[in-house]
Amino acid sequence: MSEPWPVQCLSHYGSFSASGLQIIKDIEPYQAVGGDVAIGGKLPKIGGRRQHREYLKRNGYIEIGNERRPQQADYGREVTEREVRQVYERLRDSR
Repeated sequence: MSEPWPVQCLSHYGSFSASGLQIIKDIEPYQAVGGDVAIGGKLPKIGGRRQHREYLKRNGYIEIGNERRPQQADYGREVTEREVRQVYERLRDSR
């Protein structure tokens, strides 16, 4: 593992960069749609990723799509459509 990769193997991976460094452009500034507790509930102008993270954390907000999904509970066997219909009718008729 201490020896460099053979040149023939590098072509398998396409373009190869020795540094492995990747620079990602910062987000464009935007006007937030939720109030900020730091400025009395007014809508702040967010200027970058760091400000965005701090704004979300400070206000207890989460980005939709970034939250982790809870584990699905295992209820055993599958419920059939017939069973669902029976329960629905029973609940509907009990009103």
